[in-house]
Amino acid sequence: MADDEIQTALLTEIRDLLIPIAAHYRPEFEKQLQIEREEKAERLSQIVRGRQARDACLMMDGSNDQAAIRERVGIASGNLSPLISRLEEQGMLAHGADRRRPRLIFSREELAKLFGGQK
Repeated sequence: MADDEIQTALLTEIRDLLIPIAAHYRPEFEKQLQIEREEKAERLSQIVRGRQARDACLMMDGSNDQAAIRERVGIASGNLSPLISRLEEQGMLAHGADRRRPRLIFSREELAKLFGGQK
């Protein structure tokens, strides 16, 4: 057997041994993820105050740069940049998201539901 085949066989065996362990802990893990997501949604509703901040968040899907968000929403740079910083500090920007094109961890639908009752 070549070294590559041995490594592949060992990794396959390790994977096969880990599958039942992962399956056992999966419900608990998913429950914890849901709790963390709900906590982040609550913190988001505390951070985002005012119509302009909500509208800016709704545009943070990774396709709009900060200049486009400022222009469409009418939010001042002095308000948008600190908002993005607070969101980043709280872990609400998607992993690897570029601050110039911010992308929240929440979908537009989740944001609309979260912001639905606010004026």
